[in-house]
Amino acid sequence: MSCNPVIFFVPVLSGTVEGPIQAIVKESMHPPLQLPLYLLDINDMLKIAFDLGFDENFIYQNKLFRCMISDIGGQVRALEIFYGQISDASETHSWDDIDLLDIMTSLEVELERPVDDDESLESKPSITYKSLKSSGILTLEPLNTKTYDTRFYMINPNEQFYWQDWEIFNIKFWALRYCLFSALGYKQIELKELLKGAHYSDDLDVNANVDIPDYKSVSTHCLIHRYPSSKVNYDTTGKICDISSKNNNKIYKNGGGAEGDGFCFLSINEKPMILSLQMKWRKQDSMNPEKFNDSLIKVEYEKSKKVAKKIGFGDNWILLILSIREGSYTKKELPSNCVIVDKGNFNDFYGKIYSSRAQFFAEIKKL
Repeated sequence: MSCNPVIFFVPVLSGTVEGPIQAIVKESMHPPLQLPLYLLDINDMLKIAFDLGFDENFIYQNKLFRCMISDIGGQVRALEIFYGQISDASETHSWDDIDLLDIMTSLEVELERPVDDDESLESKPSITYKSLKSSGILTLEPLNTKTYDTRFYMINPNEQFYWQDWEIFNIKFWALRYCLFSALGYKQIELKELLKGAHYSDDLDVNANVDIPDYKSVSTHCLIHRYPSSKVNYDTTGKICDISSKNNNKIYKNGGGAEGDGFCFLSINEKPMILSLQMKWRKQDSMNPEKFNDSLIKVEYEKSKKVAKKIGFGDNWILLILSIREGSYTKKELPSNCVIVDKGNFNDFYGKIYSSRAQFFAEIKKL
């Protein structure tokens, strides 16, 4: 230990040595960080970037940067690598020209290297990945012939994520899919690309072309009244919503008690089609959440069919059910125009969507 007035850091894997460490530093003028060391929140991460000398406009105005640090979810090691690479890039590029997507890709590669269960720390041979797993510090996920260290910062089916947040998140996530394709320059994509990762019925024409609206025009709306309705529909901001099948750039969260939780209009092969969204999160405080089965799908299917008929769309509709529940339905016998996301293909559809990103999108007013 150095006696110089320089801050030193003591990494601790568990609280078992809290007493001895506090005894060592008790004479210090600065109090030690309390154990365990919590995840950083968004304000902590922004302040660290500011203290590192990052450009202020880059920190507070760059939406991509803000989304990415939300994705990191307060993981100190990941943030250290991410900020280190940004700092290095700032020496040779202007702040506006830093390739954040490339940095995030390299961060993912560095954090997701396969590991050996019995591999140990050089300085402490008794500590292995297997022992850390036993202590609950990390999880080891087998994939093909390799094992990967996974963290607890993705959406967790066991966490407190209320159904209202789940509905709002999915409305904005669907808008995000539009925006990403549009930002990449796509005017049309095949339906199977828009639904990538989901299960769908065999008779669904997934090769059909879907028009992608310009990302600058995409918007989300939370309706007060259920749709369809004979009343003038307002959103929660008090504005009148002119709901038209011609507007494929608007995604709606439906009013309470409606047949569908959300909806939007697709333009497929230059014809309008309604996409009905049903969001099924697990029931709170339930040790045995209801399974996602053929009966539940049939109920939601009939609801969507009823709405499509009522607004004059006939068979021009798609039902998209988004759930974290375990599925026990028969995939080969899905009804026509039916698309499913459940626990089994959750990550395939959503990708690396983190809890902080979900919270971020549930709170912001504009994408």
